[in-house]
Amino acid sequence: MTTARFTLTSAPLAMSFIGVILLGSQAQAQTVIVEPVFDDSFYVTKVCREVSPQDEDGMSCEEGYVLKSERLADGQVRETIVMDDIPATLWYRTTLKQLDNDTYLMHLSCGNYCGSNTLIGRGYQDQDFGWWFTYDVASRCTAEYDQTKMLWVARPFFSNKTIDLPKTVGTSYTPAGLKYTLDFNKDSQLAVRNFMARQPKFILPNPCQAVN
Repeated sequence: MTTARFTLTSAPLAMSFIGVILLGSQAQAQTVIVEPVFDDSFYVTKVCREVSPQDEDGMSCEEGYVLKSERLADGQVRETIVMDDIPATLWYRTTLKQLDNDTYLMHLSCGNYCGSNTLIGRGYQDQDFGWWFTYDVASRCTAEYDQTKMLWVARPFFSNKTIDLPKTVGTSYTPAGLKYTLDFNKDSQLAVRNFMARQPKFILPNPCQAVN
């Protein structure tokens, strides 16, 4: 599997939904609506190049890619492959979620505590994260575990500015190695928990709002 970002074509694919396109002589288009409102001026979707019969319930994708389509100000459509050569073993472990009208989240899982997350935005915006990652759409803020620093750091969406969270420093003897896990709560604050604990140990203010 390779990750690539390049212009595919200037003409849009024939789509009016967010879903999966299956390409092949035996394939038929299947639609999966993942958002109640779809804006065809900007979307990200999975495209299957090669399919094979799986069982009586459907077909299996053998190889495909993730496509971003965006209508520019002059009316032209720019289509970009953001991840290419996705094999069958990872096809169904690659998921897409629309966060808002300008941002998608691509999640790739390769097992326990193994995977990556990528924010995909309009234009040439993209931002890569590891497995331990959380985000808040309202404040457009992210937090991820930095294995080198052994603490969590925050970043605004599509920003290179890193904000260390020193209160989250530490390691553990768990398979993951980190001491704390983080999630944004409904107030866009960071709830800090001991590894895999249910109740927060303490709450941190939103780090992206604090620097603005």
